[in-house]
Amino acid sequence: KIYEDNGVWKSEKYAGFNGTGSTTGHRLKDAQFIEPFGLAATSDGDIYVVNRDGKFINKISGDQVELVAGKPGHGGQVNSSTEPLDARFNVPQDIAADSEDNFYIAGGWDGVVRKLSIE
Repeated sequence: KIYEDNGVWKSEKYAGFNGTGSTTGHRLKDAQFIEPFGLAATSDGDIYVVNRDGKFINKISGDQVELVAGKPGHGGQVNSSTEPLDARFNVPQDIAADSEDNFYIAGGWDGVVRKLSIE
């Protein structure tokens, strides 16, 4: 987290720092990421993180990190119309959110852009 405090820019831990993996839970005490590469913030302040080599997407909401799409360590080109956790990504590169909080994920090795709606 980078912010300005009385004209001085500061940086502090925001999430992770607990090793490399796919652990969810408290963003500072428990969370682990596998090469976080891109992120997007929604209108309600949640942050979605693409884990490039882990092939999954996390959500940071308040102090909690949860898995919302993909399966850690299991890549591929699987779309899922019912369960985001059944989707498979092949080294996803980036993520963006639109005004309706739909997500667009730029693929890496699979060379596609996918739309993800989490309801």
